Amino acid sequence: MALSIHEEMESLLGNVESRFKLATIAAKRARLLNMGAERQVDIKSNKLTTIALYETLLGKVTHREPSEANPGRRRNRRAK
Repeated sequence: MALSIHEEMESLLGNVESRFKLATIAAKRARLLNMGAERQVDIKSNKLTTIALYETLLGKVTHREPSEANPGRRRNRRAK
């Protein structure tokens, strides 16, 4: 028997630092799915947020902090 997303929230929170971060990751992934990104999980739901949460739960989606993704990006544009 499959668990509902509400029953799996504790597992989801084990993969991220906070509920806010989980919501942010899922929202960003849901936007990508809405723009045509391919699903990484096979579940019955067609709700993009639910799909994104399951992808996070199963470790199919990774998240990097901005400093990890592009460390040289934050430059002072006024300095010349």
